[in-house]
Amino acid sequence: MARQVPTYTTYDFVYKKVSNLDLTITFFLPDSPSSCQRPLCLFFHAGGLFTGTRFSWIPEWLKNDCLTRGYGLATAAYRLLPQVSGHEVIDDIVDAHAFVYTKANELLPSKPIDTDRIFAAGNSAGGYCAAINTPHPDVIIEGRTRDPDYRTRYVDVFESELVVAEVEVNEDPEWLPSNKEEELQHQRKSVLNEIIRNGNFGSILTHEPGLSARLAKGEPVPKKHQRVCPFFGIDRDYPPTVIIHGTDDSLVPVSDSEAFAKVLKESEVQYVLLTAPGDHGFDLKSSEELYEKVLKKAMEFVDKVM
Repeated sequence: MARQVPTYTTYDFVYKKVSNLDLTITFFLPDSPSSCQRPLCLFFHAGGLFTGTRFSWIPEWLKNDCLTRGYGLATAAYRLLPQVSGHEVIDDIVDAHAFVYTKANELLPSKPIDTDRIFAAGNSAGGYCAAINTPHPDVIIEGRTRDPDYRTRYVDVFESELVVAEVEVNEDPEWLPSNKEEELQHQRKSVLNEIIRNGNFGSILTHEPGLSARLAKGEPVPKKHQRVCPFFGIDRDYPPTVIIHGTDDSLVPVSDSEAFAKVLKESEVQYVLLTAPGDHGFDLKSSEELYEKVLKKAMEFVDKVM
């Protein structure tokens, strides 16, 4: 039986002006009145840090679980690679958090947020953004022996000086671009898939050529880039964490999440690792059975630790 989801209203605010961009955050807040402040889920979209908008790939089960509990959900745009590095992406994530904590209640006085009960969430690269303040947990740890020359084959992506924050993605596998803007979207998606599968994300993320190759030889992550790697800085004060991963993921192996869970366990962090058969993004169109057996446990964990 389908769950009944309460009606809601969206509210848009510019949380940051940078690189000639207005970075926007959108709040989804239940219309039902509340006598107390609402917990909030701050969501970050997928897309490998190369593509996507703040409305891309929001799992319906997560949105519905938040709204039926009376929680709010906010989703924030952030600048995209490769015109900026992962360091600038993290700056945006931190500023989005700061906006929610310091400005949301001033701008939404009739829909107050409980700033002591805010949790971050995201899928794929959005999970990276959520955990950093985490692309795939150990993508920067792995490397390959050389960096392919992406700049030559995807010149429109890498040579453009235009910094962007939101790039629509056409999910139709037979879709072909019909103009320059669509061609750029197509190139961003194509190069992202190559970078991830070739293990060269470290160099692109850090803007340090050759880093992926050096990591492949066993060199440690340079101290100046540890900020963009979620394996660093985890201790017992790290927030309680839910990890969800499809066991048939063809893009990011489930072993990545298992490795991240191992670090959390060793650091005495409360966590739960939920797995289920499925490929990358398997929970975006989840069945009622998948929700009941696996996904609902995520929000039950959140309820418990908040």
